[in-house]
Formats: sequence, C-alpha cells, structure tokens
Amino acid sequence: APVHDPFYLTRVWCIYEMYTAIGENVKTSIIMPPKEVSQLRADLADRSKGIGEVWNNLSRVDVEHAQASVPADRDRILALVREGPGFEA
Repeated sequence: APVHDPFYLTRVWCIYEMYTAIGENVKTSIIMPPKEVSQLRADLADRSKGIGEVWNNLSRVDVEHAQASVPADRDRILALVREGPGFEA
C-alpha cells in the first residue's frame, strides 16, 4: 500500500522540497486518499505496529537513490545535499 511505500519519497524533487519546507519552517500538510488515511490510522491504532511502523517506513527514505525525470535536476539536487547536510545527516 502507498502508505507503507510512498511513491512521493522516491522522487528527489519531492524529498528536497519537503527538506526545504522544514528548514524554512513552512507549515506543510500531507494529503492522502481516504483509503490511505484509514490504513495509516489502523496502523497507528495497532499495538504491534503503531508509530514504529510509520518511523520504519520513513527511515527507508534515501535521497541518494531517489529519481527524477530530468537527470540534470537529480544531479543538482544531490550536489546541494552533498554540500549541505550530506547523506548521513
């Protein structure tokens, strides 16, 4: 399900935009289809999954492996990450 493997977090522009928004203290909202909201709520209510499942999914985000439709965009964003927080931050 997308809530367990969000496509958004495989795209280099999306990850960079979220990183920038957080760094600039921009209030952000994540909008999901109703089915995904229900799944997320169920996961959070399930004691065997809970917030740990959410953190586990988020911990798999790897900007170095994220993709972009324009290779030059990907290269520029990865250079910004390398020059800024780095890949191990």
